[in-house]
Amino acid sequence: MEGVGFLEIVSTLWPVFLGFLALVFALAKSHTDISVLQDKVRVLYELVNKLMQDKK
Repeated sequence: MEGVGFLEIVSTLWPVFLGFLALVFALAKSHTDISVLQDKVRVLYELVNKLMQDKK
């Protein structure tokens, strides 16, 4: 039984590596988007609370 060559391993596993990189990229992008949305919601609540206090 011969050993498996490096080229055979790479040619077999490249879809797994590509999928992993795509997953990391997608998670990083969604984390950034979620952080931006959290900041927007925080500012919105601050503005609404300020307007409600000004009306009193």
